[in-house]
Amino acid sequence: MNSHPSLDTRRSDAIANEFAGREHRRARRVMEYACTVPAPPDTVFAQLCPTREHDWIDGWAAELVHTESGYAEEGCVFRTDEANATGPGVWVVSHHEPPSLLKIVRVMEHAAVHLVIKVADRSDGTSDLHWSVAVTALDEAGDSAVQALPPGDVMVARTAETLKRFLQGDRPA
Repeated sequence: MNSHPSLDTRRSDAIANEFAGREHRRARRVMEYACTVPAPPDTVFAQLCPTREHDWIDGWAAELVHTESGYAEEGCVFRTDEANATGPGVWVVSHHEPPSLLKIVRVMEHAAVHLVIKVADRSDGTSDLHWSVAVTALDEAGDSAVQALPPGDVMVARTAETLKRFLQGDRPA
């Protein structure tokens, strides 16, 4: 509610109250994944990039739309198509804080994804990674897709294992 007497927020309050009272909202699933990888945060964080992922994710193909450096940075925009390992979507790096925090928003036809990756130094040459993936349906088809997701994020687990192998010097063909 508005506490400033000169601001009329009746319209926005009505919209928020109407939404809060809805019985049906779009489906949403939040999945978490954590692991330890064999490299320090600077090395790990540099690999969390649409350009660098070409080096270590089989089937990864991203088209850079906007970046000043050619690599991940705040405001970087890229897209993937049907042939990509993750499917089509437009991705935006919304927060880029090396070497510890990366946030990406991905919009697809029927869902939006908010990806948060935290990298923590274990002080022994390794890093802890924590992924949070929130998938929100945008329409009825998205509701069905989100509800059909497995309980854990299999794609993130697979990606983390691939990153571990890459950091150990095991490169994809």
